[in-house]
Amino acid sequence: MLISQFHIFLLSVLKKMKSKSISVTIITGFLGSGKTTLLNNIIATYNDKKIIVIENEFGETNIDKKLISNVDSSKIIELTNGCICCSVKNELGTVLNSLIISGTECDALIIETTGIADPGSIIKMFLGGDRVNRYFKLDSVICLIDAKNFLNSYKEYKEAQLQLIHSDLFIINKIDLVNDNELHKIESILKEFNKKELCKTNFAKVDGIEILERNVYSKSKLSNELILYSEPVAVEKNHSQAFETIHVSYKQNFKKRLFLFWIEQFIHLNSNNIPRIKGVVYFAESDKQYVLQCVNDSFQLYETDSYKESDALSEIVFIGRDINNQLINEALESLISK
Repeated sequence: MLISQFHIFLLSVLKKMKSKSISVTIITGFLGSGKTTLLNNIIATYNDKKIIVIENEFGETNIDKKLISNVDSSKIIELTNGCICCSVKNELGTVLNSLIISGTECDALIIETTGIADPGSIIKMFLGGDRVNRYFKLDSVICLIDAKNFLNSYKEYKEAQLQLIHSDLFIINKIDLVNDNELHKIESILKEFNKKELCKTNFAKVDGIEILERNVYSKSKLSNELILYSEPVAVEKNHSQAFETIHVSYKQNFKKRLFLFWIEQFIHLNSNNIPRIKGVVYFAESDKQYVLQCVNDSFQLYETDSYKESDALSEIVFIGRDINNQLINEALESLISK
């Protein structure tokens, strides 16, 4: 489907856009994990919501669109002949812009990536520009895990590992195909990346699993997550593939100008091995709380409505490979207001 055809499609369903921003859920997961089945189950479960689906297929023909049921086909947008995180990224931006211009009415936007996509670049699109943030709100990134093949794909493919780093909820699928020992190994690996929530299912069923309106990128959810990251989790390190999570906290406030300069330089130099950073920080120049979100080589720092309390801690989590904890601490300590 060509770009011009997207415009024709979108303009054919012109409606007034709601005043609230559209909630965006990204579904990722390696090849064969069952993402389209999950999408069908989500649509069936949330049948009271108006959902638009953006489907991405690596080849020229999108077979998955034919497999989606329980949703009006006019609400399914195809992105084909490329991976959504690279060659089709600009096309995704065009689609989002068309949705804004047309005023298409919906409650939620679900983006299903290819099995080899790095969702990081898609997240960046929603964390970045003011125009996108005005109309769309990134809700969460859900990663579907193929229990049968995960231990092999995780070790062999970088894309499978990046999907874990950027996801907020793991759903382990096909658990009937593995024994208890294999399932325990999978859970141990996943707990290194996500210390909040992990669900298990068969046939990608979502009964009892909160999928939409998770608000993972809200200030309160992030603050609770940082508390969990500060608590050690027992994992089997031989399965870690050198990925690690480092949590740092500081009672003192940072100098804002120096911090901004440092974080920009840091992610520029380290985005390949540390693709994910998030945290809550405080500055000497302000009495407000700030949220930090870094994905690959981009970052967002925004002021919240919360005020600094006497016992407030700046807390930052780094997720990646070969993280030099000592150098990070030394650098951050040099940014503290004396």
